[in-house]
Amino acid sequence: MFNRRRQKRLANFDDIISVTYKYGFFSPKKTALSVINIGGGGLKLAIAKKIKKGVLLAIDIMLRGSEHVLPAKGEVVWVKKRENSAQKSYYEIGIQFTKIDPLSICKVYNHFKDRGLKLEIN
Repeated sequence: MFNRRRQKRLANFDDIISVTYKYGFFSPKKTALSVINIGGGGLKLAIAKKIKKGVLLAIDIMLRGSEHVLPAKGEVVWVKKRENSAQKSYYEIGIQFTKIDPLSICKVYNHFKDRGLKLEIN
């Protein structure tokens, strides 16, 4: 069984990494998201519109200052409604990677490490 607590996770830095996702068969929508954290097992993202649990997504991870786009696939495993300080609603979603190249995970870790950011191990 997959244990997400055993995966290394990185802090939130939208200026260092960005993520877009696509879903749907006929006219997939590509939307940018705010990354809350990322690790070897998946992503925690903030999004304006609700995505249902169980939805499969095609994900592109872009590392700022790099030409690399790291493709991945993931499943929405949880969704929580939140409010910001202006009492505007948004959703936090947890995505578990279902397909990602291990080399891509290494590139993400190295990208953060090269910028002096510490890994958070939970």
